[in-house]
Amino acid sequence: MRSIILGGHKLRARMLLPVAVVALAGSVLTACSSSASSSPAVAKTASVTSGAQKYQGHLSLEPSTGVPGTVVKVVGSGLPSGQEVQISWQQITGSWQTTSGGELLGASYSQTFKPLTSAATGADGSLSASFVVPVGFGNSHAVQVSEAGKTINEATFKIPVSAAISPQSGPVGTPIHVKVAGIGSQEYRQNWYLMYDQHVTGWLSAVTTEGIANAIIPATGTPGVHELSIYEAPDREPYLNTQQTPTKNPMFTMSFTVTPGDPVLPPPADAQSSTPVLAATPTSVSNAPAVWLNYASGPPGTPLVVKGSGFPAGQTVKVNWATQKGNHLYGLGAADSSIATATASSAGTFEASFAVPSDLGQPHKITATAGSVSASTSFAISPKDAGITPTSGPVGTQITLHLLGTGVSWTSNIYGVDYDNSDIGYACGVNSNGDITLNLPATGAPGWHYIVFYPAVWNIVNMKFATADYIQVSQLTYAADHPGEKLSAFEFAFQIK
Repeated sequence: MRSIILGGHKLRARMLLPVAVVALAGSVLTACSSSASSSPAVAKTASVTSGAQKYQGHLSLEPSTGVPGTVVKVVGSGLPSGQEVQISWQQITGSWQTTSGGELLGASYSQTFKPLTSAATGADGSLSASFVVPVGFGNSHAVQVSEAGKTINEATFKIPVSAAISPQSGPVGTPIHVKVAGIGSQEYRQNWYLMYDQHVTGWLSAVTTEGIANAIIPATGTPGVHELSIYEAPDREPYLNTQQTPTKNPMFTMSFTVTPGDPVLPPPADAQSSTPVLAATPTSVSNAPAVWLNYASGPPGTPLVVKGSGFPAGQTVKVNWATQKGNHLYGLGAADSSIATATASSAGTFEASFAVPSDLGQPHKITATAGSVSASTSFAISPKDAGITPTSGPVGTQITLHLLGTGVSWTSNIYGVDYDNSDIGYACGVNSNGDITLNLPATGAPGWHYIVFYPAVWNIVNMKFATADYIQVSQLTYAADHPGEKLSAFEFAFQIK
């Protein structure tokens, strides 16, 4: 990995992505040359005296800043007299955009105006009404007053960023809930990073969760006070001197006290792995060839039963499993293998069973063939915690951590790895058919140490400066806001003796 300095920003350029780096550089130069007061397009709020649109009268909000749930008074004067008016809120909606091939395009935001309440203006054109601030993204929102579908005035309400943790103390391994609300949808306000004792833990996103980021991390370190910090991050690393940035985003520091006592250890491997999901069973059997499964998805090792009908009586039915071989560097290709056989009954039915192999976490086509007759269905593999060995030892002990069934898409093929809440890198299982075997030396003081695999994003097609800074970083908000598959994190613990 090498670094490129563009416009005062340090960019980590990967040699495998030269085109993406150029696109990123262009965005950086544009961002650095733009005015600090320019408004992001997604949340642009018209001025009351905008030259593009003439508004009538005066409108104010009391208060004009607050968190969702705040009761706001709308006060107007000089408006059309004796009219029923609608008060609407600028609502932002976020979504992740991916291609059909599993490539991430990035985050996308759209806006609508959500009706909040209606009121009648007085004979003198005055207005007095109130509304409750909805849950939504942070920063500025336009509040419009309209009559007969025409906007007659508007004012701006600002939702600030806030952060909190709970609990504030507990033994090592205690789950710490981190919540950040009021994250914005604009550039330089979308992405935030959590640090634990001055080490980057991971990325906090809120694209599909209306500006609210929720994460859970284990308490780590020796007994005593540990500091959690939250920073805005436009460049894959926290921007530390936030008070001097153009946007002046706040930073937050909160303390957690690790107390003496028994550790809170991770759940066992089986509890962290996904459970098989039952498949739909056909209600009737026709003469046309068909196959179906007992499960639609599950981790490697799931006991799978393939049933079929409409096959030539007495003939051998071969069951094939389809997968992909290769990697994203040199290319992926299709590969099939025979996984089971059966003999069709006199009625043309068959049944075969096998354990789902260790393979890539994605849908796999299963085809049953007898002569010229065939039928197909599919089974989706989900990731599995395959354990940690050993679980204790002195400093320097080689720890082996094992996952199976990891994915192939850009949003499922890597996991960010944290050691004691420090993001130390990522691991990928594409080239090894979904198998991630990670060997790490045990480091740190005597006691328990926690290693967590978090879902992450390998790459993004549209490498914009302010929206591509989260690639190859542990996504702490994976549970509600991962761009793509629904994935789990996997937590392990090792005791240094």
